[in-house]
Amino acid sequence: MFNPNNFVAVHGIKQPPLAFLQRVRKRLYFLIPPLLLVITVVLVAVASFGAFKISTRFVKAMLAGVVFFLLTLWGEEFVLLAPIAISTTLLDVQSLPYLFGFSSDELVVFFLLGLVLVNYLSGKNSFVHTPLDWPVFLFVIATIISLLNAKYNLGTVSNFRNFVSRMMVMYLVFFVVTNLIRTRRQLMRLLGGMLILASITAVLVVVQQALGGKTMILPFQEHVNNATVLGQELVGVGRISSPGSALVYVLLFPVFILYTTPEYMGSRKWLLFIPVVFFPMAIAFTFTRGLWIGTAFSAIVFIFLGRDRRKSFVLLVLALVIMSYLLVPLLGAYFPRVNTIVAGLAARFGSLFADDELVYDSSTQWRLKENELALAKVKEYPILGIGPGADYRAEWYEGDDLMHYVHNGYLWLLVDFGLVAAIMFLWFSIVYLVRAFLFGSCLHDRILGGLVIGLALSYLALLVCNISSPRLFSAKYILLVSFILGISEVAIKLDRERAS
Repeated sequence: MFNPNNFVAVHGIKQPPLAFLQRVRKRLYFLIPPLLLVITVVLVAVASFGAFKISTRFVKAMLAGVVFFLLTLWGEEFVLLAPIAISTTLLDVQSLPYLFGFSSDELVVFFLLGLVLVNYLSGKNSFVHTPLDWPVFLFVIATIISLLNAKYNLGTVSNFRNFVSRMMVMYLVFFVVTNLIRTRRQLMRLLGGMLILASITAVLVVVQQALGGKTMILPFQEHVNNATVLGQELVGVGRISSPGSALVYVLLFPVFILYTTPEYMGSRKWLLFIPVVFFPMAIAFTFTRGLWIGTAFSAIVFIFLGRDRRKSFVLLVLALVIMSYLLVPLLGAYFPRVNTIVAGLAARFGSLFADDELVYDSSTQWRLKENELALAKVKEYPILGIGPGADYRAEWYEGDDLMHYVHNGYLWLLVDFGLVAAIMFLWFSIVYLVRAFLFGSCLHDRILGGLVIGLALSYLALLVCNISSPRLFSAKYILLVSFILGISEVAIKLDRERAS
């Protein structure tokens, strides 16, 4: 292994490069935020003047490079927030710089993987091993094998590079998290940054719903549509499915559990009141029944398994319900739109109990037909599947671009990757949930324990949601799943080290 001390001795360098960077980091720690602000202002000003023949894309690339370098000096945990901010909040990924066909969030992930490798080769950090390493790694290998089989044997896949960058690299973020987050302070900073990003998203979603579709404050107009109930459109009630809803959903249970943990934030706990109130509203405004069912399922599981935490959790939920019951009529009297939104939510929720009307709804029938054709394709290609993004059915109408899409995420996994990958996915999911619920309830650090249990509940809810939509295999959720697994393993490891 490369030894920086030998490098110093041979070449006569007084100080190894990494030690130099650590000294620079300590000296510039409090100067980096204003430096970032100054550099941003300067580059924006340069791009604004027509006299400078510099493209906007070039300026963005320069700004991104400088920001990543300074964030690396400030702390690896801040760089980890970059792919989350790019792909799962309110930024328009398409408008950010591309390099060799890869988007900005993918380039950041490459940078992070390189940072892990540099730390390992330089001897700064040893590789951190966890019980999830092999299941996650073998799942990635299984999907790659399926991809190669589909491209070179079946000839069903042509979009090779996009799939690899999106599907494969994002799962490798798990190893980035476990190897870059080494201290409790880093972990809390990472969690705090994620909470800030999710809170901004949630507040903007709620404000957008209050304003309606005529006044747009969200950058994704295509993600704001009129909600529907059993095929009938609810005029004036927006269904807001921004990319940031994924981050909000993943942090919902951790926020609720940490809010009821006395040790967390102490006198500053009132800051958590914003996500506690706005996160449920943002999730409700997605009008996605699968998310609602997953949330209810995980909440019930926690009530049965939560031990000493469940009483505080139930009281918090009841307090929010009572507050909503009292405030909605009051607000509705002054703002009639509130009554319209609540009526839409009630109608959407009530459709879950519509029995025959729900069964014969066109959306339900579409999904049942999808399942039938997907199962037939699984029987035809059971081991490695037909490859990611390949069409498993014929066109149902002119211009049909969903011939590769299956709403049931587990059937989607079997159709595209086969049984081998499905078994690997099941393996790391079971190992993770068992470890999270067993260790999370008995960690000495109650804050870390609450974080682990909360993330496990969010993952359990996503497993339920995956029945109605392949969320666990979409780009933004893959990234967040990697963070869920990685943060949980880091928290368990840190608590063990502290106890020993």
